[in-house]
Amino acid sequence: MGVIVTNEFRNGSRLELDNEPYIIVEFQ
Repeated sequence: MGVIVTNEFRNGSRLELDNEPYIIVEFQ
């Protein structure tokens, strides 16, 4: 088991810089 931290964007696209990024933490 581990912890995965990824940076995602609210619209699901990294090309849209107008949206503020947030951090998703997944426990696996």
